[in-house]
Amino acid sequence: MNLLETRNLSVEYGTDEGPLRAVDGVDLSVESGEILGVVGESGCGKTTLMKAILNLLPENGDVVEGDIQFDGRSLIDIPESELRPIRWEDLSYIIQNAMTTLDPVYRIGSQFVEIIRTHRDVSKSEARSMAGEMLEDVGIDRSRLSDYPHELSGGQRQRVVIALALVLDPKLVIADEPTTGLDVVTQEEILKLIKRIQKSFDSAVVLITHDISVVAEIADRVAVMYGGELVEVGPTSDVFHRSAHPYTMGLMNAFPSIEESADELVSIPGSPPNLVDPPTGCRFTERCPFATEECYEEPPEETVGERHRSRCHYTAQAPEFRERSERAETWTADESVRPEGVYNE
Repeated sequence: MNLLETRNLSVEYGTDEGPLRAVDGVDLSVESGEILGVVGESGCGKTTLMKAILNLLPENGDVVEGDIQFDGRSLIDIPESELRPIRWEDLSYIIQNAMTTLDPVYRIGSQFVEIIRTHRDVSKSEARSMAGEMLEDVGIDRSRLSDYPHELSGGQRQRVVIALALVLDPKLVIADEPTTGLDVVTQEEILKLIKRIQKSFDSAVVLITHDISVVAEIADRVAVMYGGELVEVGPTSDVFHRSAHPYTMGLMNAFPSIEESADELVSIPGSPPNLVDPPTGCRFTERCPFATEECYEEPPEETVGERHRSRCHYTAQAPEFRERSERAETWTADESVRPEGVYNE
């Protein structure tokens, strides 16, 4: 059963250069109890997508098309008075910087108590007891409820933020780059914690990240965004081992593995498109080594499988593309050598 669905969702920001469509026609679903990883380069639209779902867009941002369904209810144009009870209780958010969530002048326990009592009719002592239990669930002694945020390490603060997001047992947790800025060991601990807590509470999790290694470790499904569009989505194993979109292939090849050295990594040349004036055809065309005239002129239709979807004109050639995309020369070839109507040999 789908807990969350976006249907043809489009979000625009007002800018001095004109409207910038940061999210364009995205259809995405999250099933109850699953972990969905949303990946892509900075500026691809992944954070904007989640802020639209949470109704936390900045003043110059607006949902201009589509719908957002959460637990069978539309979140579009919902009054703030009706949305407020949904946040934390049913839909919670773990933001990238723990210190942005935690108020530096309040003790940890006070912040838990405020959130709990806003949503539950319990006494302060009952709320504090709930907070203590949740802290212990994330591996922190309940005595730290009396501490201020600055008295905790970076990893401990991130655990507190996760505990805050889960204390009311929400149906869906959106985690935006929850391990950014943490050392490798702490990052590993946080990922294991998210996975363990998600199973214990049976909450769905949307994990937003530019680090595909994070997604590979804990996600059930992966959604890849580029230029404001969803270009590929499917089970993690399928997307990682049978990528169907050249952009996804490029991301995979830019990710170091144990088997290969750093000098064997293949990066994607160029930059993402200007979304104030996006390309007419496929948005990845200028960076794609397999692009043809059709790619420049016509936006690709989504190739739909049972669980694995891709937005590319040449999905049928994906096995050959995957093999060739592993070679650095494939990405550095001069665009002028591409023949018209046939992908670059």
